[in-house]
Amino acid sequence: MLVLCDLTVDNICHFANLVKHETDGKGLFGTFYGYVMQLIAEPRQQNAGHLALQRLWNSPDLDFLTSPTSYMFRSLDDTSYVHFMSLTDSVKLHGKLWIDENDIRTFKLGEAPGWGFTDNYADTLAMQQREFAAVMGASCGMWWFDMGGGWYDDEQLLGKIGEMNAIGEELKLLPRGDVDEIAIVVDDASLAYLRINNAASASLLNLQLPELGRIGAPIGYYHIKDLPKLERHKLFLFLDCFKLDKDDLVAIDHIVKQPGKVAVWYFAPGLIAEQGFSEAAMRKLTGLPLSYEVVLCSPQLAWTPEGAALAGKQPGELLTGGRDWQSRVTCKEDTGQVLATYAGGGGPGLVLEEQGGFTSVWCGTGPLPARLLHQLALRAGVHCYAPPGDLLWANESVVGLWSATGGRKEVSLPHPAAVKELFSGTDLGEGTVFQLELPAKGTALLLIEPL
Repeated sequence: MLVLCDLTVDNICHFANLVKHETDGKGLFGTFYGYVMQLIAEPRQQNAGHLALQRLWNSPDLDFLTSPTSYMFRSLDDTSYVHFMSLTDSVKLHGKLWIDENDIRTFKLGEAPGWGFTDNYADTLAMQQREFAAVMGASCGMWWFDMGGGWYDDEQLLGKIGEMNAIGEELKLLPRGDVDEIAIVVDDASLAYLRINNAASASLLNLQLPELGRIGAPIGYYHIKDLPKLERHKLFLFLDCFKLDKDDLVAIDHIVKQPGKVAVWYFAPGLIAEQGFSEAAMRKLTGLPLSYEVVLCSPQLAWTPEGAALAGKQPGELLTGGRDWQSRVTCKEDTGQVLATYAGGGGPGLVLEEQGGFTSVWCGTGPLPARLLHQLALRAGVHCYAPPGDLLWANESVVGLWSATGGRKEVSLPHPAAVKELFSGTDLGEGTVFQLELPAKGTALLLIEPL
């Protein structure tokens, strides 16, 4: 599978170099690639050729990457989320532009199955404003894609798109540096070690995504090889890092395992070592007595009273990880704070332990709820812009907030600023804490001008 990925990138790089040569370096080259946050728990996860991200990002002839906005959570309820198909924050670290292809189906289609289709103007506008706020907060580009013709044939909708485009033109002249202190760490190569149609990645990647967007603080999606560049980050979530090399382990020691920081390890971190499967490697990495076994098992966890208090759940309530897995990792009961146990027996499945000022958290399945991740963010000293629950994106100059239910919202900034809501043009005043009202399915896009 990795050979297929290398061949795919070889061909992309060939044509990228050809474009640069034929245009004397003046032509821009980009492509659709890197769908590790979309092709999950299905055959294309391993066989579509998308698992050679670093090789492509390192090409001097590549200028931008793109994909449609993720198809997985296109709705306007509290299960929805706007995210992109790749590790866009690592894309930016490599000096490339990410462009979001907005192919969300509008009410002008009349009837359409899925893919974010809304059947009325108000919901179409709500979906579009949310997508725009996510793109602005992520410091990405975007185009509106009229895939079938007539998707935007509405004067009122085109007027609103024109307003959003004007806002984008204004914002691109302002500082848009990243402010995320939470790193979502993914390893593309580790995915090649999972079964085709595996159940694990659905829990570790897919089901976890909507909760990540609701932590109340901006997050960044990064490749494991970019850890040395993440000094400012305080909370690290290692979603699928099963196979780590010596460089990865050194970076974890220098960047992650530092006083005050928190790492969350999912499933079997570091299990695949040079000599094969190694429980000792997992234990050294996490500092926890983890054991691995091949057994058909349910990935469900039940909250302990201590874990339930942190997660906003009831003791015994189940955290479900989807369909049965083919293997399981467990932890000894006499270690750390047990926040959840495997339902039906099997021992601890979610454990937190402080290790000399550094906090190590291991979860056997997932997904972890936003409220628990919010508490871990606070423990790590992450600045949270809002309580957990609503979708949030931010950079140096903007904060985007979306709420399924609406109501009175509070946004807290890390420094005093003058704030203006850009969709309405409303000045919210100066300070660090701001109150605003959002309608159900409503988006606020706040312009932040430091004082």
